[in-house]
Amino acid sequence: ERARKTSQEIAKIREELEEFDELEIKLELLKEEKDEKKIEDFKRELKQKELRVFLSGKYDKGNAILEISAGAGGQDSQDWATMLLRVYERYCALKGYKTKILSQSFGEGGGPEGRIGTKQVSLEIKGASAYGFLKRETGVHRLVRISPFSAKNLRHTSFALVEVLPEISEKEEPEIKIRPEDLKLETFRASGPGGQYVNRRESAVRITHLPTGIQAASQAERLQGVNREKA
Repeated sequence: ERARKTSQEIAKIREELEEFDELEIKLELLKEEKDEKKIEDFKRELKQKELRVFLSGKYDKGNAILEISAGAGGQDSQDWATMLLRVYERYCALKGYKTKILSQSFGEGGGPEGRIGTKQVSLEIKGASAYGFLKRETGVHRLVRISPFSAKNLRHTSFALVEVLPEISEKEEPEIKIRPEDLKLETFRASGPGGQYVNRRESAVRITHLPTGIQAASQAERLQGVNREKA
């Protein structure tokens, strides 16, 4: 496993070096052609490559887990959390990232465009530099609007907390040891919008790390064992 990951890292570095070699060749050709459109395209491409270089944090080039929690405010905040989830899913689609909802607890329905509110959701994001591009999204996000849930059309401020965590392997942090006796495992039936259960079996898993109180849950997979591993 370690050899496989090392080989993948080497392949990524080689790919980046080849890209910069290609940029150098393009630059020499542009000096001769002096095509304004091609020069602008080259500038945009160079900016993207420079951005990747600046993503030099320890975990910046890896995958990410993005969590959204609705703040106080009932339906308005839950609707705002659902809107944020859609924004991040669309952003990831444009970047070519693969996403999967690991766990989601739903609020009330009846939102604009038929949206169903979200109390809390965890989104797994896989792709090059996913954590590096998204880590600055961490924080409280605010929306001020005329509430679609207000009969008097009152202005309402909604809040949602976004947290972005890096996906960390045991190889990257070998000193962190998670002892089985420190974990409390609970199983439950995964629920969908409106509270209905999407699986007759208790395949969803919630794990609590007893020394810290940190919880993680997964209900994305049909098999309990796979959800336990993800959590």
